[in-house]
Amino acid sequence: MKAHVLVMMLLLSVFGIGGCQSGAGDEQRITADSVVLKIWGGTPPETGPLEVINRWNRLNPHLQAEYIWFENNETGNMKLETAIVSGLGVDVFIGYNPEWLLKRIRSGMVEPLDPFLQAEPQNLEASIKATIMKYGGNTYYLPASKTIEGILINKDALDEIGEAVPEYGWTWDDYANLAKKLTKTEGSQTRYGTASNELTMAMATSSFGTYCFFNSDGKSNFDDPLWRKILDIEHRLYETDHSAFPLEKMLTERIAPEEQYLSGQAAMLYGTQLVRSVQNTSRFQQAFQTTVAPLPRLTTDHPGYNGYGAMDYMSISSQSKNKQAAWNFISWYISDGFEAMAEYGRFPTWNSQRFNSFVSDYFNKHSDKFDVDAFRRLYAGDYRFFFPVAITASEDIKKILENETIKMIYNKQSPEETLLRLKERSDELIKKLYGFSP
Repeated sequence: MKAHVLVMMLLLSVFGIGGCQSGAGDEQRITADSVVLKIWGGTPPETGPLEVINRWNRLNPHLQAEYIWFENNETGNMKLETAIVSGLGVDVFIGYNPEWLLKRIRSGMVEPLDPFLQAEPQNLEASIKATIMKYGGNTYYLPASKTIEGILINKDALDEIGEAVPEYGWTWDDYANLAKKLTKTEGSQTRYGTASNELTMAMATSSFGTYCFFNSDGKSNFDDPLWRKILDIEHRLYETDHSAFPLEKMLTERIAPEEQYLSGQAAMLYGTQLVRSVQNTSRFQQAFQTTVAPLPRLTTDHPGYNGYGAMDYMSISSQSKNKQAAWNFISWYISDGFEAMAEYGRFPTWNSQRFNSFVSDYFNKHSDKFDVDAFRRLYAGDYRFFFPVAITASEDIKKILENETIKMIYNKQSPEETLLRLKERSDELIKKLYGFSP
């Protein structure tokens, strides 16, 4: 009985599938008020947002917009939330983490979009090719970009070892095998098989989906055999095969995962959203072509999940004094203004036909950098997606997971010891938060 109560206490929201729509006609949205909309986003300005803002401003001389960039990390998101709560300087904001989005909804930072959706002249819900989750029966965001997760691979390195591009259905064990083969040392220089980025969570979510840390009884699920498999693979990458870029080097020298890949120090990189970094040659003139493989699964008998399916969650600040104008911007951006973002490898949720043409145009334009056929296959695939729910303990358990896996990677404890610590600390946290033991 207590387990069922715990599950109910853990789940802080009940979702239903909702739709969204966008109005038509840029000129119809021009208002008489000379306001400047503050648009906060975590995408670097030079990779699309400035072009979006410039186009909007040309079309709307009496409703100008300003893009304010925040780093999409914990510090940057805290800066955004402080600005929202203060009531100063945020009209529209773009989110990238569903759990942060749901926390903001629960905290009253986000304006419901339903009145604006209902006032639109046409029902264009079917044109957005993504599931939109509701909170308390209301719609609080519209997803602007469609996301398909995959593994970026240095194709020249792959050709060098005589391996084909992995196909749908490959596993994380296959990934570790390939990483070992791709690892190469010449003199003092080592090319590691894989960059060091979010591999623990990538493996976990690809298998568990929404309920990554909890079983059906409301307990932490670190006694699930799949978690042992995840840690064994990670331990192999870092400590047995030494095929992952060293975590300590990444942290002490602050070498971002995409930098590890683009500089040729790592041959594989998780995260297709990083194609924009491959495209940008201002920092690294990489001499290799990038191909892509679908996200691996943990076991061959489980189809797995491919991330959230959508991103760039467009929302209105509940403290905005320009809510109608903010909606005007969002509906235009979703339906028409996103085109500039497609120039940098972010593709729209709006209208699947446009999506396919944007994908083809982008990779054809940059065919010197990308394996065009491989990327077309990836984006044409059929995948299962998931969306996190607002569970209070999740963020704290993530920190516990990071803390304990770092100890394992630094060889201070074994995978077995790590699992025991994860289970013990997570269940203690659940007891502390909810007042009883699961």
